[in-house]
Amino acid sequence: LKLCGPGEWLIEKHGTRKRRAWRKLHIGLDAISGEIVAAVLTDCATDDASQVGALLDQADGPVAVAARNHKRPDAQSRPISDAN
Repeated sequence: LKLCGPGEWLIEKHGTRKRRAWRKLHIGLDAISGEIVAAVLTDCATDDASQVGALLDQADGPVAVAARNHKRPDAQSRPISDAN
C-alpha cells in the first residue's frame, strides 16, 4: 500500500500535476434555421452577459430578440433595442 498526497496522486494517475481548465462557448443562433451565426470562446470565469456585445457584433443582420439559456428555470427573452 502506497500513501500519496493529492499532488502525487494526480501525477501518478494522469501523468501531470496541472489541472485542465473549463472553457465556455457562447453562441448566437438563428431562431428559424438553427444555424450558429456567432460564437465566442472564453474561460470559465467569464459571465454570459459580458459577451452579448461580442455576439451581436458578429451577427450579419438585425437582431430582434435575445434569449438566455432556455434550460435554466429563470430564462427569459427580451427585445433588443438599438441592436445592429
